[in-house]
Amino acid sequence: MLKHLILSLSLLLSPFLTAQESLIPKPVSYQAAEGSFTLTKNTALKVEAKEAKSAANYLSERLKTVAGIDLENADNAPNSITFKAAQLNGKAVSGTYKLSVTDQSVTIEAADQSGFFYGAITLLQLMPTEVWSRETLNKEELTTFPVPCCSIMDYPRFAWRGMMLDCSRQFFPKEYVKLFIDRMAQYKLNVFHWHLTDDEGWRVEIKKYPLLTEIGSKRGPGTKLPYNILPAISVPDKSKPQEGFYTQEEIKEVVAYAAERSITVIPEIDVPGHAKAAIVAYPELLQHPEDKSQYRSVQGTPNNTIDAGLESSYEFLDNVFAEIAELFPASYIHVGGDERPHGAWEKSPSVKELMKKENLKNTDEVQGYFFQRLEKILAKYDRKLLGWEEILHGDKLKRDDSAILSWRSQKAGIEAAKAGRDAIMAPAQYIYYDLKHVRHPQETGLVWAGVTDTKDSYSYNPLGGIPEFAHKHILGVNGCLWGETLISQEVADYMSWPRMFALSEIAWTPQDQRQWEDFSKRAFVFNLPKLDAQNVHYRIPLPSASLSSEGLLTITTPYEGAQVRYTTDGSKPTTESPLYEQPFTLEQGTPLKMVTFTETGRLSRIIEGYSVPPVAKWSPKQTPRNFTTVDFDVSKVVNKVGTYTFSFIYQKGKNALDIKSVSLLVNGKTIATDTHKGFAGTKLTNHSYTLTAKNITEFKQSVLRVECQGSGGTDSHGEVIMSFEPIRPERTVSTNMSAYKDHKPALAADYKDSTWFWLDREPKAGDQITVTYTDPQTGTVSVETGKTDGHDQLVAGELQISEDGKNFTKAAEIVFGKAEYKLPEGKSVKAIRLLVTETQKNTWLIVRELHVR
Repeated sequence: MLKHLILSLSLLLSPFLTAQESLIPKPVSYQAAEGSFTLTKNTALKVEAKEAKSAANYLSERLKTVAGIDLENADNAPNSITFKAAQLNGKAVSGTYKLSVTDQSVTIEAADQSGFFYGAITLLQLMPTEVWSRETLNKEELTTFPVPCCSIMDYPRFAWRGMMLDCSRQFFPKEYVKLFIDRMAQYKLNVFHWHLTDDEGWRVEIKKYPLLTEIGSKRGPGTKLPYNILPAISVPDKSKPQEGFYTQEEIKEVVAYAAERSITVIPEIDVPGHAKAAIVAYPELLQHPEDKSQYRSVQGTPNNTIDAGLESSYEFLDNVFAEIAELFPASYIHVGGDERPHGAWEKSPSVKELMKKENLKNTDEVQGYFFQRLEKILAKYDRKLLGWEEILHGDKLKRDDSAILSWRSQKAGIEAAKAGRDAIMAPAQYIYYDLKHVRHPQETGLVWAGVTDTKDSYSYNPLGGIPEFAHKHILGVNGCLWGETLISQEVADYMSWPRMFALSEIAWTPQDQRQWEDFSKRAFVFNLPKLDAQNVHYRIPLPSASLSSEGLLTITTPYEGAQVRYTTDGSKPTTESPLYEQPFTLEQGTPLKMVTFTETGRLSRIIEGYSVPPVAKWSPKQTPRNFTTVDFDVSKVVNKVGTYTFSFIYQKGKNALDIKSVSLLVNGKTIATDTHKGFAGTKLTNHSYTLTAKNITEFKQSVLRVECQGSGGTDSHGEVIMSFEPIRPERTVSTNMSAYKDHKPALAADYKDSTWFWLDREPKAGDQITVTYTDPQTGTVSVETGKTDGHDQLVAGELQISEDGKNFTKAAEIVFGKAEYKLPEGKSVKAIRLLVTETQKNTWLIVRELHVR
């Protein structure tokens, strides 16, 4: 702890630019001054505005918790902190504040509660890191808090700065919810979007309908709810049901806790889809007994949609929203509205009758009618309707104050704003923090909308592409943390941080003042230690490495001052491994493993390997007009047995490169050929070729022979990148399914994510693809299906294993298109299989990878 203290003090007492570098979000205006204010146990606290009470309490409690400092209003105090009411430059923006620090005083001026609170947060951010500790420090460690002299004028870019936590799919106890809210407050986020109901659980007590929690909050053996997602199947004891909900008293406690931190809590009751938990509790109210519709949600849940043709559905929702309105004083209630499955309502007698009565042409218009009814219900309780972008389907909304969250992309939000409807931007590609940070098997998260790391997220501009006249209808932004992969509080932390730093600044700081290099230093160097002080299990940024053509290896640390340790013998890096300090020589093919270490002893995921210079380049001189072979000398890099993958990367030119086959010749003899159509252009398609060199004792000359042509011409430039790994096991692939074009079954087991097997029809129950190995395999069995956007993903299936290659047993169930099973020590398999267990309508199937590693 003393080491951290000395570091923090040395940083904060160094040049005053450092003080600004500790702030997230970046303030609108910051002016440094000489000197510092020293907060001690004798500092006075003066509160001259009733609106400042919450801010003053928060500041006082933080200092008392961490250092036992009691701030009191003392006339003879050596210095003071004053909260003072003021109208600042005519600013009408809620949350505006001015912070002035001299060597004798700190003054926070504002006109409302949130302004005072944000001023207090900025003041705390200027103090040493230890002020955020969850533990009381020893008096010997910290008795004063220096604050650099400065003047800050600040206000938010957007009024809505939200973050959603999914507590349906993974139930988080009240204590963690409050921690989540407090961390939001530390970075000036002001809307806690609480996802309380979904197929996997109803989490809020409704006194009129006790079965919602008696039945609808429980999943697992003997219950009626699906439990095929990771939080359900990863528990140690799968024989017991999982359950959890918040009582109304707990809800009130959380709402009050958030309000003290200038955070509004928006509840989400997700309807009409994603309502399985409500339906199993009250099927007689929410589904027609003669409805024969059969359908599954995108997540695989069957028959999860409330019947829009039943009056009992609206009576139920009226009663639910009456109690929700009493619990949550926010002006909006989120009603969901997303992902109504195809097939829902198609055979419902009540929906058919409704469509005839109201002249509704299709189920989209039925959904529009449904939300029109909810608008009227919420109006009774003086609440506005908020929902995902699909609430606009059917074009039936009547109230101008109903708003949407645009989540599939920005498109729906842009169109709504241009039409005069309020929208909140929540594009999955940027601020869905349940997505993987990067595409890697060891990373937690989903990939249906791609991947997004902190830099990707930070690049988002909520007003990009929106005409100025519509800006007033963009209320702000709303990050989302869905619970499908959140198996613990630590995983929730890992997925949230440091990406929520980016969300904070997107929502607060003017666009023209945001710059990645500046932000990344503030985030990683100065604010990750603040998370360490709170025991937040954030994702540690990763190093990378590159090898030059001269054999010099350079490791790029993820941020200034980061400690990276590495090994070159295949072992896992530890605290005793070499600390990277400068580039060093390394033979290509030598295994490299490296990790980032924090000062608290945590380490990042292990990163293996390094980028290498291209082994070959092509230009118009090497680009044939028609298919012919082109040779490249690769003797310097192909010099030992193993598996080589060559990827063709287009760089520039009018024409792409079409490839038929790639062969490897050693000592004048063809030893391996990979034949498939590849395309290297602005879009890359099947552009990687894998060749194995084995049973060779001497490598005198190695040649890469490419059968290719320029696509429509010869103006093509590009390079060939090579990767190496030990020889992969011999295997054969068999299936009863036919392939679409050149996406043959063998591509499902080629150990390359860039190629895949693609079924040319809907997958049917009993369909299978099997990989059989010549020799028994140990390790981890895994399968991944679907495109990166989630299309053509398997919904219902099993990953199976066989010790003898003939008799198969279930190893794992497919969850969101993938499954993984670690073989017990001493156990091996001869074959693995992906089995389709239910016929899947309106989609094909892609198998990206099915293998043992």
